[in-house]
Amino acid sequence: MQENEQFDPTYVQENVEYYRAQYGNFKQFGRTDFNWAAFFFSGWWCFYRKLYVLGILMIIANYIPGLGLIANFFSGFLGNSWYFQEMDRNLAVGDRSTAGVNKWIIYVGIAATVVIALALCSLMTIFMGVFVSGAGNPRMMY
Repeated sequence: MQENEQFDPTYVQENVEYYRAQYGNFKQFGRTDFNWAAFFFSGWWCFYRKLYVLGILMIIANYIPGLGLIANFFSGFLGNSWYFQEMDRNLAVGDRSTAGVNKWIIYVGIAATVVIALALCSLMTIFMGVFVSGAGNPRMMY
């Protein structure tokens, strides 16, 4: 390993021992273990680890039917590698602006997921009402 490719626990900050072991695998074998957090919370995990562009892409992918599960598998299998590539790239140029984690993203992620789910349910209710009433069925009002 070169000097700028050393594991830096101050960059990772959270869950350091897990990421230290995964970084060793990444450098030695070019791969890491499956990351369950990245799989289940793909976009939000990326934002938590300050991988903003990937986070946006993952969240968008999760709202496209059929693409969300594929994106989650990619995130689970490749999330650690993406994170370590970004870490190495930033540390090589001395950029520590993406060090650490965004702890607040946990709350934002929960709130955004609830708001998006409610919005989608509302839109489905509105459109289903239009389709049902347009088909000649009486619209039920409560």
